[in-house]
Amino acid sequence: MSCPQACEIPETAQFSLAPSEELSRPCSVLCWDLLQTSVQEALEFPLPLRYMLLRLLPKPDGGVGSAGWSLPAPIRSDFPRLSVSVPGEAESVGGLSSRSIVLTYQEHLGVTYIILNEDPCPRMVIHNKCPIPLMLKETVKETARTEVYCRPLPANCSLHHELYHHFSSFPECRQKEMLPTLLLKTTSDHSSTDWTDPIDINCPGTQTCGVAQVVFLPGFGCLYIDVLYEKGTLVLCLAPEGGLDAVIHQHSSSRKASCRVLLSEASVVLSDDITNPSGSVELLRLTLTKLFLSLAPAPTSLPQEQGASDLGSAHISLVEVYCSNLQIDNQLYNRASFHFPVLLCQDQRNGAEPGGGPWSSEANPTESPEALEEFKRSCFLQLRMRLAGDRCNAEEVRA
Repeated sequence: MSCPQACEIPETAQFSLAPSEELSRPCSVLCWDLLQTSVQEALEFPLPLRYMLLRLLPKPDGGVGSAGWSLPAPIRSDFPRLSVSVPGEAESVGGLSSRSIVLTYQEHLGVTYIILNEDPCPRMVIHNKCPIPLMLKETVKETARTEVYCRPLPANCSLHHELYHHFSSFPECRQKEMLPTLLLKTTSDHSSTDWTDPIDINCPGTQTCGVAQVVFLPGFGCLYIDVLYEKGTLVLCLAPEGGLDAVIHQHSSSRKASCRVLLSEASVVLSDDITNPSGSVELLRLTLTKLFLSLAPAPTSLPQEQGASDLGSAHISLVEVYCSNLQIDNQLYNRASFHFPVLLCQDQRNGAEPGGGPWSSEANPTESPEALEEFKRSCFLQLRMRLAGDRCNAEEVRA
């Protein structure tokens, strides 16, 4: 494991990649950076050693070389997927000072293909709320198949990270295995070079009785650590003694779930399976056309009850159901003494189809907020319900 400073980049040729919408064809790479220059027999990791380092190109109005390089990403067939943390500007990445890039490896007819995409679900996010830079080291349980680098953590900075434990086991599922412990140390020239005690990250949330993990950081003092999962990402928060409130607030902050469902058509059938032993007989069929279901946190614009606290309103969810057309068919119409094929339907005035034309993956009301509001106004069935924080009690129902 290489520590404590980041690797040195040799003087080699560099190449740039345009954004995906501008890149019409793959970019050929004719050379690789070889970080090992010693004799082949003395190498711990035999050749070929291929690494790729990434960085974001500076903006036209930014300084040259303002963004640093990522840690070396090994290019090997036994590492088909890696999540690379590329340094960036915190203002442009939602408070994070890095971008998480998925690097996938494929081979075909002797040609190596490297594909880079934005990572929609990073493995790990680290928030360093300390006023000093830190160094993070992973305790590797098994013999490493490649160099494992320490992760520099700048002061008051948030960035992405992926453990060797994660990318070395992909695509195997090792969820039941314990995650490795982590070690921290300061990087100041005048501070101690000792590492902290091992930090357990297998227990999401604070430890017993709502108290965060506390480790002693040599040369600094007590360090409070909070671990939680957010949308599949392991979030690690490091805070000094005075920043304990930030850790507790992060752990106690509400997680707001939201989803949208669009159904072009949905049917519910009422069947008789008791009085007809020969087979099931359909009695009624309810058909819903252009159904829109939504679950989201209640916006602050909705009227709140007098005296409701901000914390209580943050846990309120809004359920919306909109239907463009509804029809109940009499499935016994062909039998004796049943004269009405349709029991209930919407009055389609002027022969126009409610809610516009048919839906498709390219044309639906979620394309824009204006189209969605127009669809909602055109629906004859509109239901809005506010759920309390326990998701069991309805506070308000509108139709």
